[in-house]
Amino acid sequence: MPLYKTRSVGESHLPTFSSTVEVEGENFDGENAKTKKLAEMNAATVAWTTLNKCKLSKVSAYTSLSTRSQEVP
Repeated sequence: MPLYKTRSVGESHLPTFSSTVEVEGENFDGENAKTKKLAEMNAATVAWTTLNKCKLSKVSAYTSLSTRSQEVP
């Protein structure tokens, strides 16, 4: 389960929120936002994008290795 840490910065009448989400032991910082919910969504987007790229990179590397092992010398 993701764990969010959200902070409020600035004047009480015009706060800015900053959020970090922890997923599988890794922390991802999102862009600041005007609402807590939007700050958490920003952090979630960074986490999802980063983890998805890592997953695709691993699949690509595996596919590349698999293809090379099937090549005829």
